[in-house]
Amino acid sequence: MKIAIGADEAGFSLKEEIEGFLESNGHKVVDHGVYDLTPVLYPDIASKVALSVARGNEERGILICGTGIGMAITANKIAGIWLNVTFKYGRSTPKVARINEMDQQYHKPL
Repeated sequence: MKIAIGADEAGFSLKEEIEGFLESNGHKVVDHGVYDLTPVLYPDIASKVALSVARGNEERGILICGTGIGMAITANKIAGIWLNVTFKYGRSTPKVARINEMDQQYHKPL
């Protein structure tokens, strides 16, 4: 599968890790940035990945940033794109911790 990937500086390290994992499992990964820890505007990265997937250049896209919310809002403005935010449990930021707490409270595992 051909997969687009992009991140802001907060998600750079995780992007690199995911990219290596995908490639080692036979996927073609197209990296849309960032390429180092230099701060960027997350909408620029989100737009690049979303437009590339919407145009059919890649089958799927992965966006990684501090919370994912801004990237999701940006990507979801592109026709044909639907991006879902997924949080890594155990994050230390208060907003994410509260979202995780609410998720666990209202969405009990089967």
